This record gives sequence, C-alpha cells and structure tokens, in this order.
Amino acid sequence: MLDRLHSETTVHRCVADADRLALTDHPATRERYVDYLVRLYGFQAPLESAFSLVSGLPPDVAVREREWTRTLVSDLQALGYSLERVLYTPLHKRRPFRSAAEALGWLYVAEVTRNGHQLLRHFLARKVPDVLLGASPEIGRVSHDQWQALSSALDDVASSDEAQGELHDAALDAYDAQHRWFRPDAPSGSAIKSGLEGARLAIGRSGAG
Repeated sequence: MLDRLHSETTVHRCVADADRLALTDHPATRERYVDYLVRLYGFQAPLESAFSLVSGLPPDVAVREREWTRTLVSDLQALGYSLERVLYTPLHKRRPFRSAAEALGWLYVAEVTRNGHQLLRHFLARKVPDVLLGASPEIGRVSHDQWQALSSALDDVASSDEAQGELHDAALDAYDAQHRWFRPDAPSGSAIKSGLEGARLAIGRSGAG
C-alpha cells in the first residue's frame, strides 16, 4: 500500500515541495524561514495531538517517536522567536480522526513532509548557512525501520477496497489541507490533477473525432 500511495500522490507531493521552496526562497532569508517554521508548527502541532488520540494504531508505528514539533520550537527560539510568541502561534483547526485508516493516511503525508523539511534544511545549509545559524541539530529523516512499520500498518488496515479508498482519500485530503494552510492562493494538488485528467479526456475525444 505504501508504494501505491507514493504513486497515486505524485502530483500532490510535487505541490508540497513547491510550497516549501516558495516560502523560503526568492530570496531565502532568516525572516522567511522563521515564517515558514511558524506555519509548519501551526499545522504540525494539532496534527501530532490528533495522532496521540487515535486508538487502534499498531504499536510499531510509535507516533510519539515521529513527533518533531519540539525541534521546530527549538529552531524558532534559536532564530529569535520567543517561546511566548510560539504559544500564540495560529493553529490549524482539525477534528479528531474518525478511524485508524484515516489517521494512517495523514501520517503517511506527515512523514513525507518530515523528509521534505530535512531536504530543505540541507539546501539552506549549503546555499545560505546564516539562515540556520544557531538552529538545533537536525531531527533524523524517517528511518528505514519507521517506513517499514508504517508500510506494514498500511497493509494491515487496507484489508478491503473500502479501507484502501479511505487511506487514499485521507492522504489526498492531508496534502490539500497542508497546501491550503501554506499557500491558499496557488492551485492545490487535487486541482492540478483534475485539470490534467480533464485535458487528457479532451485530447482523447479530439483524437477519436
């Protein structure tokens, strides 16, 4: 199921990468990176709280070991953003997860995002090292064991077509919600994918005619 999610969310992952770069580049400055971290914390903190309330997740998934908001707060403080301001950061409003399948779909996106954040930090360290001056050591990327545990959990939950559809829809919802939080004025992954599918259908009809 993990490979299937990778394949089916390609467009959405590309949009997520573009969102990260747009918030910190052109030009990349400490101020723009702080703004990005504030937004990221505002989305991630409620999400991690929601994960902690889900029942039925396999123990091997270990959601607490995947949390990284503490590192985001540490980075913000190193960049001169006080803890008091962090406490008043606007948070993404979200309801509790309705099922383990929905939670796992969102967890998949959260882990892809964690890896993407690490790649962004590597980029900034090379191109504009002063942006990360004083930042905490990087949190680890999603490990092979963590991906394996998540993959096994996805396979266990995806025992029916209905559950597979729920996982798929949850992942797409997660990407679109994340995009609306970061860049609401740009087309979402779902909007772009819908446009591409519409264009293919139009070309197919044109060829048939």
